[in-house]
Amino acid sequence: MRFGQGAPQSPQAYEDDLLAAIATAADIPDLKTASWPVGYREIRIRSEQSMVCCESRPFLRLVQGPGDIRGSLWLFRTLLLRPGNPLPGEDERCEPYRDQHVCVRQWTLAFGDWASVAARLDESGAWAIADPCPIGRVVRGNDGSISFVGGIIGDAGLLSVQRRVASTFSSFLCFAPGLPREGDGSKAQAIYEYFVGLTGAVPSEPIRIAK
Repeated sequence: MRFGQGAPQSPQAYEDDLLAAIATAADIPDLKTASWPVGYREIRIRSEQSMVCCESRPFLRLVQGPGDIRGSLWLFRTLLLRPGNPLPGEDERCEPYRDQHVCVRQWTLAFGDWASVAARLDESGAWAIADPCPIGRVVRGNDGSISFVGGIIGDAGLLSVQRRVASTFSSFLCFAPGLPREGDGSKAQAIYEYFVGLTGAVPSEPIRIAK
């Protein structure tokens, strides 16, 4: 299997520091500085940071090469690790993120396998979309939340994507529900809906409080 040189560079280079912190907590190398041999490519996708304490959101990593498809699915959440607040789970790894910590744990696909996930993302245009974002200005809150001025308020439905094909890196960050229902906007919406469904229903867990 051979791939092209990669998706076009995004016209707007969004620095997603939360996605970078998630990768560090998951012990995954920084994709911006990584390099794959010719014939390999990697894509990472995350959804929005939950505005409700202790709720998890998905993060996906997929690597493809000649006869080789590998993936991992994670749940991430941000916690204030101090007395009186919730503790991370025993199966979570945490990394400092601004004035909080981002904590991750591995998860399993609710359906299909990594070959079918790779095929679906390829068909949906996840590798080819350059920047489907509506015109607007991205504003970051002190808590790490993201919003569009002149667009969506809050970050519900956020789709953050990073890609590397050999030495070429590209990325985009958008609010999928607020995109036009045609062209790349429609593709981004479909990618978001498929991606967040991969975790299935995430059961609530008992909350332990730090003393």
